[in-house]
Amino acid sequence: MEEFVIRLAGHNIRVKSRFASNRGFFADYIVPDEDAEFAVSVSDEEMKNTKNATEGLSPGRIEFTGMYRPIAEKMPFYDGLVIHGAAISYEGKGYIFTAPSGTGKTTHIKAWRKFLGKSVGIVNGDKPILTVKDGTVYVHGTPWSGKERWQKNCSVPLGGICLLNRGTVNEIRPATTDESIPFLFRQTYIPQNTDAVIKTMELMDVLLKNVPVYMLYCDTSENAVKCSFERLCSKNYDDCKVRTSDMKIKSGFVLRDIAGQAVVIATGEASKDFHGMVKLNETAKDIWQWLSDGRTVPEIAEKLAEKYSVDKSNAAADVMEMVEKMEKAGFLES
Repeated sequence: MEEFVIRLAGHNIRVKSRFASNRGFFADYIVPDEDAEFAVSVSDEEMKNTKNATEGLSPGRIEFTGMYRPIAEKMPFYDGLVIHGAAISYEGKGYIFTAPSGTGKTTHIKAWRKFLGKSVGIVNGDKPILTVKDGTVYVHGTPWSGKERWQKNCSVPLGGICLLNRGTVNEIRPATTDESIPFLFRQTYIPQNTDAVIKTMELMDVLLKNVPVYMLYCDTSENAVKCSFERLCSKNYDDCKVRTSDMKIKSGFVLRDIAGQAVVIATGEASKDFHGMVKLNETAKDIWQWLSDGRTVPEIAEKLAEKYSVDKSNAAADVMEMVEKMEKAGFLES
């Protein structure tokens, strides 16, 4: 049995796992082996139930997938609950888009990243945790983040929730209580323990009293982002959208093909801060070259989608991921 402590939504939790490989899934949340507030593990029965509900997962991945349930069972006693939704951050506040699987949550937040750029941060793509402290609701990243693996070990005050629906016209309005309560409960993990259920209901009451909830109908266009952004963030979309590439490759980095491999090497002043070389795959090479040409992020996403015949939202997410890596590595400047 492998044991380690993670810090999740502000609480230390001891994880007991059959598989040492599961440390990797929790890597961003592991803290020094110290006192934990509670311990969790996945029973043989839960392993079987998770396996029956999924297909093609390894035993280790099955256990990891099922591990959120014992945590979700405990969270109400620590003023928290697990919700099915995609959570992002913008200027220090979190926003959740929640809907049944397949409705378009991920597509919508990809579009936010495409049109609003690096100001949009990812908190969690599938199962964020909400907690209440002194009347303020916070949204926290978790390792259970959907197939895109979009997650960050962070916490931000929750600024709003969108109940997302597919629509042919982009519109957003405050959700009524009659709409919010059943919609949110369908998307919230409901524990087995009666006391935990009561606590979940109390937390939902605090949530609805302190966080604005909106009914959003949208398609996959840029106008859908404008619609939700302006209502949630109370800002003018045209003032905030990515128009031009305010990111460019720093001078001194040279990209060349060597024996069929794209290689970047620093020269001159750049070599003082960056040593060695970087190999780029074909997609990364394209993004590098288009940034060098002064293309905007939306333009690069369009070109990437056209060249590789992929969904534009997926292409935009790939571009933003690459740009973030390049920025972190010190290749970009404003």
